[in-house]
Amino acid sequence: MKKPFFLSLFLLLLVSCKPDCSEYELTAEEKAFIPYNVGDKAIFRNDVTVEFDTMEIISKGVFPINPPQDCSMSLGRMEVDFSFKKIASGVIVVRHSVNQSENKKIGFSAGKTYTFTLKGGFQTLTVNNVTYNDILIVSIDSNSIEASHIPYIPWQINYSQSKGFLRFHLRNNIIWSKL
Repeated sequence: MKKPFFLSLFLLLLVSCKPDCSEYELTAEEKAFIPYNVGDKAIFRNDVTVEFDTMEIISKGVFPINPPQDCSMSLGRMEVDFSFKKIASGVIVVRHSVNQSENKKIGFSAGKTYTFTLKGGFQTLTVNNVTYNDILIVSIDSNSIEASHIPYIPWQINYSQSKGFLRFHLRNNIIWSKL
């Protein structure tokens, strides 16, 4: 009779000695900020020139982020790479961190990376007759965009937590809207 008791006690101690890896794992809310999968496409229209551009998701990955050795399989960062033809391509990164206001970012690359932090309160916005209630309107200083990058780097993004990109505002008064 004593063997099962000691075996149970040993297993309990073994399990209870492992670190709590949950603090390194992405939450469902954090994962929801990237509603894209590899191969997803979205069409955007230039509201001035009526040109079209297609965004395509080219990769998506989830990576460990500095967990203790026993938590090496914990997931702390999700990244999605997207590409356009006329708008700069880039990456969306969501990290699990204590500072929740700094853990969601979008970067556009053009030899230089322009970074937008997805933070603030949700707003309501109607794009092409569809109303969204979970919009983050984020921007960077438009004067920080190098002259040669102005035609394809946005200074403001309208990003839906559930649907992703909705609008890109460029410094030359061009707006690209999702169809």
